[in-house]
Amino acid sequence: MSVGGLKVDLTEVEWTLSELPGVREAVVVHDGAIEAYAVLGEGVTTRSVEALLTERLAAFKLPHRIHPLSALPRTATGKPRRDPATLRAAALEQA
Repeated sequence: MSVGGLKVDLTEVEWTLSELPGVREAVVVHDGAIEAYAVLGEGVTTRSVEALLTERLAAFKLPHRIHPLSALPRTATGKPRRDPATLRAAALEQA
């Protein structure tokens, strides 16, 4: 994916986010900007996650926004959904 003329591997961003302490699972998509949807552990805030990501990723790879979810929407086979509209709807439902 090209963001502002720079190459971004969304799987790298997703893996880095998923490996952070307190992040149970995450999906990263590009829908006009890099957006992350994450299931966070108790007491973990999006600000603390953003701070940790800033230490681990270049600025152009950082998600524009991290949307906390209680659970990621899943396909019939149990895989996380990656459709931006479905993820956005799940974030609005849980807000």
